[in-house]
Amino acid sequence: MFFIGIITDKNSENNIKNIMKNKLEKNQIIFLNEKNLSNYRNVMFDSVVINNVIEDKGSLEKIIKKSKHVLYNSDIKRDEIINDDVYKKLITYGYNSKAYVTISSATDDSYLIYVQKEIEGNKKNVGIQEIRFEKNLANINAYDGMIATIIDIIYNK
Repeated sequence: MFFIGIITDKNSENNIKNIMKNKLEKNQIIFLNEKNLSNYRNVMFDSVVINNVIEDKGSLEKIIKKSKHVLYNSDIKRDEIINDDVYKKLITYGYNSKAYVTISSATDDSYLIYVQKEIEGNKKNVGIQEIRFEKNLANINAYDGMIATIIDIIYNK
């Protein structure tokens, strides 16, 4: 069994739980924050999603070092933990035009998520394409949609 660690705010945590509830087992996603991060520094996550700034760089670095994939919101402050070793497993997302995954358009009902670079999944690689993400919640934001889409690609969900 694999584990996904997600560092994000409470609103996104609730949205991601709702989006992923029928795709992954409940205990496969672990939500991390400043208070509990040090408790998980020895856990081996298959993927780590960084959607918020974390001050505990030591614990975060230990978690990232052992993970297979690092999903990083390129719109947040650049972190010194993103070094050459991390670049090999880094998948960026955000409104930044250089991100692996970005939004090409948005409507009231959906986002059109643009995968700009090939992403290595566990079963197959996914190349450049646009993927429609239906908003099933009124308060879902584009970042939640991009996170869910990348997880779907990596884990073939």
